[in-house]
Amino acid sequence: MQWGIPLPWGWTAAWLWGLVSTLPTTVHLLIPESRRSPGLNRVRGTRCRRFSRITCQLIGGIRVPDPGFTLCGVAGLADLPHLRGLVIDTRQRRLATLSEVSACCDALSPLKGLPRLRRAVWQLDESRCDSVLEWELRRKLRAAGFRPDARPAGVDTGARTLHVDIPWSKHRVGVEVDGFASHSSRASLNTDIRRHNRMQRTDWRILHASWAQLDSEFEQLAADLTWLLLQRS
Repeated sequence: MQWGIPLPWGWTAAWLWGLVSTLPTTVHLLIPESRRSPGLNRVRGTRCRRFSRITCQLIGGIRVPDPGFTLCGVAGLADLPHLRGLVIDTRQRRLATLSEVSACCDALSPLKGLPRLRRAVWQLDESRCDSVLEWELRRKLRAAGFRPDARPAGVDTGARTLHVDIPWSKHRVGVEVDGFASHSSRASLNTDIRRHNRMQRTDWRILHASWAQLDSEFEQLAADLTWLLLQRS
């Protein structure tokens, strides 16, 4: 990083990238190790000896760390579920891949919070979850004794291969996760309708789950899933 100019960091950088909706009351800055924190009211400085490894982009004329480095700055401030959600959002918006986030962790190690960020990346890479809802539903299903495949399954519909979010391939049973974001536009809704209709060409039985099935209607989802798995055993 040229000139050693302090950079927006933590929640401040995350807000500039649109990863959080509320502007933090305290401005977070990342500062080269050779410089002092500004010591200003409502300004929090973090000194970093690997400051020069950080790459940036301009947002509204402000030099902001790349999204992967921004997550590194948030890692010491957020708990694992919140951090995992931010990683998922970053990936869904194509701001950074999981491998890019891991590379940023390596570049700044041993900065505070990076082991937690690495854990979030590892968990998401292991399960290939595309949303917080999918992650939480998988976790709750495992806790209830269900053992889905570790990753989404590809299903040949004749016209194209579709992927089932949470599959039991042996039984040809799956759960599709329908979060609010995935149906936020008419185009995305129509895409899901086409996927659902194509799936009828196969012998798979698919249940659909939203946040309601994760929370208040989980018992009914579990009962329906149990019935299907027994029928396909």
